[in-house]
Amino acid sequence: MNTLRLELPDSFDFSLSIERNVFGIGELQVVQTDAGPVVYRALWRQGEPVATKVCVERHQSTLLVETADALSLEEARDVESQIRHWLDLDSDYARIRDYFGADTTIRPVVDSLSGLHLQRDIHPFAALVRMMIGQQVNVAFATTLTNRLIHLAGRYVVWDGMTIPVFPMASEVAAVSVDELRRLQFSSRKAEYIVQLARMVDDGSIDLSADHLQTMDDDQVVEYLCKIRGVGQWSAQCCLLFALGRPDVFPALDIGLLDALARLYGVARPSAKEAARMVEKWSPYRSYAAHFLWCGRRMLGKG
Repeated sequence: MNTLRLELPDSFDFSLSIERNVFGIGELQVVQTDAGPVVYRALWRQGEPVATKVCVERHQSTLLVETADALSLEEARDVESQIRHWLDLDSDYARIRDYFGADTTIRPVVDSLSGLHLQRDIHPFAALVRMMIGQQVNVAFATTLTNRLIHLAGRYVVWDGMTIPVFPMASEVAAVSVDELRRLQFSSRKAEYIVQLARMVDDGSIDLSADHLQTMDDDQVVEYLCKIRGVGQWSAQCCLLFALGRPDVFPALDIGLLDALARLYGVARPSAKEAARMVEKWSPYRSYAAHFLWCGRRMLGKG
């Protein structure tokens, strides 16, 4: 077993960030304790999952990460990098909140979510599959379908009495048939898109590695990803925002964000084009504006 200790920025509230988790659907096992949540999650080590247990030490300034297996120094650094990416620990949230503090309209939303970090998906492939699953279905059913995919094609690791699901790799989804997904209540088109994406990644037809995608600017990534059947502008932008950590992306086709903007400004729901113009003033932090609006919808009158 390895134990890593990560110094946390003052801006980070672990409990709030886990409560408002957007990604990691189906993969996070959360145990509530008097000291706060303890999160079990499988991360990757040289192509194999390793179970981790993540919590905050009592003084709240250190993130404690325990792994089920012993790690080399290089592996420990890789696990730390994945944790830092997942919880967005390296962004300057104090500066981001100061930036939005100058806008009296959105500032109350941002202030109400003080301590919330934008959780990110670790792998672009998983992010795109989630986007395909989430299209035109509600969150509850998207979660059900995601869990069914993990059960069908993924793996489980057991540690500390917990059974931890592992989101499948592209090679594992590529081995699944469209009919198998249809039997799990995936629509025919959605099943085809997911299997085809997995097979393209597995055979190298599409390169979703962060190293490759990070060589492109935002528009180039969107153009590249939209060549994949089933990936449109919304999916590509969400992949930029959540998987690649791009700070200035606003998925203006998202109905939830359009509703949030309408409530924020007390206007009719804007069109995507109108929304894109409305949020230009929040550049270079439009990704964070989107996250605050998503997570602040209850405050804005949207449950």
